[in-house]
Amino acid sequence: NEAQPNVIFEANSYAVPVLAIKIGCVAEDVNESNGITFINKEEFVQGSVKSIVSFSEDRLALKKLKLSTLK
Repeated sequence: NEAQPNVIFEANSYAVPVLAIKIGCVAEDVNESNGITFINKEEFVQGSVKSIVSFSEDRLALKKLKLSTLK
């Protein structure tokens, strides 16, 4: 429930895309170039599972997202 968690910036510095709920500054810090945001906890759980499955099936999409986090 942090307003601007440092873990977002730490993850991005290692090219790790972020999955997060839009709370506080998260909506500004996480976007399509470095991760995926969700509106609430329910959407987060369902959306995260779908995203992880999708990335496990499409490694190129995951690689592109990882590379864009470094920009």
